[in-house]
Amino acid sequence: MALKMFLDGAGHGYCVMMITVAVVLCHSLGAIPGPVCREEIVIKEDMSMHACIISQAAIAEWKEATIYRGPDWIISRIKCVPGEYSPRGAI
Repeated sequence: MALKMFLDGAGHGYCVMMITVAVVLCHSLGAIPGPVCREEIVIKEDMSMHACIISQAAIAEWKEATIYRGPDWIISRIKCVPGEYSPRGAI
């Protein structure tokens, strides 16, 4: 995994690396006793870990553009994983 160093406008250094942002979405179905959950990849790109951690607004926009839009699917977890990551699919 390659780290890249940058300086911001104030001269502070920060690192970026390949990070995979994944979410766990859950849906409650009336006939099934527990929720049905899926893990999906939102994005894989070079970013700082801080950028991933504060990405909730971007993830909400992503959700509204997918088949998981609407109130039935709830984002139960956001993962910021360094490097490549493959989703588990149904959990």
